[in-house]
Amino acid sequence: EARAAGLDRVKVVSHVPAEDFYHRVGAVRTGTALANPPAVPTTRP
Repeated sequence: EARAAGLDRVKVVSHVPAEDFYHRVGAVRTGTALANPPAVPTTRP
């Protein structure tokens, strides 16, 4: 869908346990989003 819309990349902020799934479908980690307490208790890949 992203390609059909003319996009060449998509940014995903995932939950740590989901990181392996995104790697398996071709995602590449480009950074880390710091936690924003109290809403998000952990740093996100």
